[in-house]
Amino acid sequence: MYVEEIEKKLMISIPKGNKESYFDPESYMGTRYPMLGLAVPLQREIFKQGYSFSSLPLADQLKIWDNVWKKAKVFEVLTQAAFFPEKFINKFKTQDLWPVLKTWVERVDNWGHSDMLSAMFAKMLVKDKNLLLPQLKKWNSSINPWDRRQSIVPLAMYHRRNQSIGFKESIGLVENLLLDEDYFVQKGVGWSLREMGVQYPEDTWKFLKKNAKKISAAAFSASVEKITNDKKEELKAVRKKK
Repeated sequence: MYVEEIEKKLMISIPKGNKESYFDPESYMGTRYPMLGLAVPLQREIFKQGYSFSSLPLADQLKIWDNVWKKAKVFEVLTQAAFFPEKFINKFKTQDLWPVLKTWVERVDNWGHSDMLSAMFAKMLVKDKNLLLPQLKKWNSSINPWDRRQSIVPLAMYHRRNQSIGFKESIGLVENLLLDEDYFVQKGVGWSLREMGVQYPEDTWKFLKKNAKKISAAAFSASVEKITNDKKEELKAVRKKK
């Protein structure tokens, strides 16, 4: 019922001529979900307009959006669902919101939805890191690459907020994925090392030097974004040695 309402509202918002485009949004996003090709600002405006259930208590709306997330077959419908906790995250207790949102990761197959959830998890880590950490550690060894990515990217965003679970615990999760074959996991590895380098410059530098040859190209480019050019060149020299 609600999925159809949301999908219909999105469909009638497709700008004329949008269907005949050479741009392939599914390939760009790397998703199996069909996409309508709506720009993000337009999607946010549609969400802002509201739905038939938008005046219900937030707890009731969360139940509806949870159902929508789990039944939606169109990318932008999933995104509409994600807009809800993103907007009202501070209106919920973390212990009430986390049990719902952690299950949403099961339907993630692209970097867009993954990053939206990671940003919310980073905010929730600030409020109650002890609640979230056991699940992040569990995801770290999952066979699903989007789970593994979710085990470290929220922590990278968490570090960006000048928060930390400690170098030893953080680097352990990153090191477990150092040789991961998934490109998007490797981007997460790079971002994590980059942000850890701000909070723990000496420890992170030692780790980068020790593992310079192991770090993938995708992770390396991100990991050195915030270090000096001299250090970048030193690491590049190490990577070139046979």
